[in-house]
Amino acid sequence: MHGVPSDAVPRASGAAIHFVQDFSISTSFTWISADAVRALHALGHQVSVQPGRIAATVEPAAVDLLRRLQAPARPDQAHVRWSHYWEPYARQSLAGAVNLDIVALNHALVQPTGSPSDRWMEALARAHTVKLAISQFTRNTVLQNGVDPRRIALWNLGYTPEIDTVADARALDGAPGFRFLHVTNATDPARFGTDLVLDAFAQEFGPDDGVSLVVKDHNPAGDAIRELIANAAPRAPLRYLAEYSSRATLVRAYRACHALAAPFRGEGYGIKVVDALACGLPVIAPLFCGITDFCNHDRIFALDYQCEDARPCVDVVALGPSGRPVWCLPVIQSICARMREVAAQPARARSRAAAAERYVKKWFSWADAARTLVEIVTRLESPDGQTGAVDTPAPA
Repeated sequence: MHGVPSDAVPRASGAAIHFVQDFSISTSFTWISADAVRALHALGHQVSVQPGRIAATVEPAAVDLLRRLQAPARPDQAHVRWSHYWEPYARQSLAGAVNLDIVALNHALVQPTGSPSDRWMEALARAHTVKLAISQFTRNTVLQNGVDPRRIALWNLGYTPEIDTVADARALDGAPGFRFLHVTNATDPARFGTDLVLDAFAQEFGPDDGVSLVVKDHNPAGDAIRELIANAAPRAPLRYLAEYSSRATLVRAYRACHALAAPFRGEGYGIKVVDALACGLPVIAPLFCGITDFCNHDRIFALDYQCEDARPCVDVVALGPSGRPVWCLPVIQSICARMREVAAQPARARSRAAAAERYVKKWFSWADAARTLVEIVTRLESPDGQTGAVDTPAPA
């Protein structure tokens, strides 16, 4: 974790944390914040949230807690929000004794100028907040945008808590044999590498290989994924799950599969990867972007990749950042080879995955994330801006 100087922000009394956020919006920001609130509360810390409606997609147990914790923000608290150009996130204001912006970025800059590359980064740099970068990759890109390194702290997220309570698997008719899982989002499939995994699957496997692909769409809007499937024309069985599902149902889908194929182009953190590892699934992915905080060649089946201009993704198209934003392009032949390797040697793949599962569950739970957040706030509140040593994971 990265320190912040004692004069970076004003002081507060006590590590009371308030989430300045509209919980009525069904986004990953809402679900992540709800997990953080649950973890902080479970550890006995003072935590509250903005009053208001709560999205139906938030887990019922979290909804009950969030309702009980709703209260107006106080100036003596640490205020936390998500930084983003999306409305209404861009309108949320912070007025706490300690103010923190959570930041996630899916691209890096090849030609940074040391100043903000777009209007979102300009607002982030201008804000008198400490930036909670959810990965080292995000931290580095925030630095490229001219943000003072003393105002950045690393805050890794946790794996989905339901993984520890849901043990059964979902029935997946139409997906026989060894099942690869691919998790995507129809609003941004290029970033998730859905075209790449479909092309590789179509090239490498036929109807007699005993292998199938399950494509789970987090946000099935329109026909984008169906069109990609039709263009790839896979010969082996494929099951498309075009539905929003509860967290428990999503965990059951992970447990019904044998490996995760994630040839993404950009990932600020990689929740689906950390969740797959926590479920004990072998993971096929490039060692690029946020997942390098918890992945290495010993924990996943790494893909070869090249860097390319990050043009198709939602953020880059919307913002048009300067500095030449880039992400990675996994090599199709490498995806094919890794999928074949994992399917042909399942025992070896499971052994690697078991070691990765132990590592992730030791260091990347939401209890770990909550403790880190409290440690960051406490450090900022202390007279010298320092705290005692904390247990941190070995670097990936």
